[in-house]
Amino acid sequence: MSIIYQEVITGIVSGVSGKLIHVEVEIRNGLPYFTMVGYLSKESMEAKERVASALRSIGHPLPSMKITVNLSPANIRKNGTAFDFPIAVAFLGCLNLIDASKLDDICIMGELGLNGKIRGVGNCLPIVLEARKQGIHKFFAASEDENSLRGIEDIEVVFMDSLQDVLDYFHGTYHQKSCRSATTYQKEESEEDFSDIIGQQHLKRAMEIAVTGRHHLLIIGSPGSGKTMAARRIPTILPQLSKEEKMEVQAIYDATGIPRYLEDDTRPFRQPHPMIPKAAFLGGGKTPTAGEITLAHHGILFLDEFMEFKTECIEALRQPLEDGTIDITRNGIYHKFPADFQLIATMNPYVQLG
Repeated sequence: MSIIYQEVITGIVSGVSGKLIHVEVEIRNGLPYFTMVGYLSKESMEAKERVASALRSIGHPLPSMKITVNLSPANIRKNGTAFDFPIAVAFLGCLNLIDASKLDDICIMGELGLNGKIRGVGNCLPIVLEARKQGIHKFFAASEDENSLRGIEDIEVVFMDSLQDVLDYFHGTYHQKSCRSATTYQKEESEEDFSDIIGQQHLKRAMEIAVTGRHHLLIIGSPGSGKTMAARRIPTILPQLSKEEKMEVQAIYDATGIPRYLEDDTRPFRQPHPMIPKAAFLGGGKTPTAGEITLAHHGILFLDEFMEFKTECIEALRQPLEDGTIDITRNGIYHKFPADFQLIATMNPYVQLG
């Protein structure tokens, strides 16, 4: 045996968007050795143990040869466990157990158990949307991820429970089961309603105008006058999200790890605490994640007791209010997070004493 090479496609989430990653596997003659390269995090490095055990569990152990796995591009840090499944599929291609020529246009995501079970990774949608932009329309994913991927147009997602399902799929004997992990979405009926506001005709008229034109709104009134109660009922008169808006919002929540159903067409309503740190408000951190202003994309950012928020947070709202985005740079990598929200704020009247 000379050199055997196989490449498959997977992806990672960077900020709130997906990036495609090429998994390259090379098997050659030499002393038995398994190495992984490509700027990997600790959990990504551990993939070699999970992959080896999973392949052994289905009766196809790795050969006693020199094995190299590269995740490209190598200048992007690889976090997470979604590389297990594509690495294992690449090995199946190297060992001629599946038709490797059909792997070129399939994006694969999933974590592996030692027994070969495929587990969900929970943030597949940003990767799927990026892959669709680049012309990939077939995906392998864990059955556990069906809730966030079902119903997407122009793609085919094959949900699998174990690594054996991959062999069955390429041999023509796989029949996709109805996923037990998938749950039927039922829209929650809110106990709050705009009709709960009694009187306050000027306030209700102002809120209706603000919602109709997506204008920002500042409500000023004495304590106990009903500012917060009224603002929390604005979502009940908001229009539903469009199909594209639902995709954008779902991708953001998937990337951040916050549960949400793709069928949910209600607009986000975020109410951060006044003591929230700047990084959690705007987005950022060592590994940049979405902040509250991005989680409110296509919805409402409600700042109760507006003057209690940190000055740096309030001043930083200028760019997202003008552009609908927030620019963040971490570790030399530039991120542009969406932040097209409607700002609703409340405050008490300012009274100068003396």
